[in-house]
Amino acid sequence: MALKDTDQEVLLRCPLCNSFFKKTEGFTCPRCRQGPFCKVHRFAGRRECTSCVCDMKQREVSDLYRQEKSVRDFLKLLQFIFLLFAILFIATRAGVLEFVDFLKENPVVGYVAYFGILPVAGYVLFYVILYNLRNRIREIETEMRAMEFKRMVR
Repeated sequence: MALKDTDQEVLLRCPLCNSFFKKTEGFTCPRCRQGPFCKVHRFAGRRECTSCVCDMKQREVSDLYRQEKSVRDFLKLLQFIFLLFAILFIATRAGVLEFVDFLKENPVVGYVAYFGILPVAGYVLFYVILYNLRNRIREIETEMRAMEFKRMVR
């Protein structure tokens, strides 16, 4: 709905909050192609409306949660590999190799202590990645809560 303020200025009504604004102050969201919205519904520092930015943030958080699950599963795999090498190391020190034929001439057995360090180093690296993922998720969720709070206040 449009109203004439003066001969040159046309006032439009925001479909979300029903407030009137000048045609030059409004915007149409380039993502969802809806509008014209008043400047209150534009996300600060972005060209999209707050609804589109919220949707993008939700998708980003769900992607980060999937990545977090994958990293946690990989950390469990690294723990398993470390335990295998620990058992093999203990078996070599206990003299069990004399009784198991396929371990006698296996090249991994000679360097089992070094191979056991690799899962530990990988675990530390991927734990740092997991920590950063969790921080990023926390940051985005905080931004989303702030956006919700702003939307409720207005």
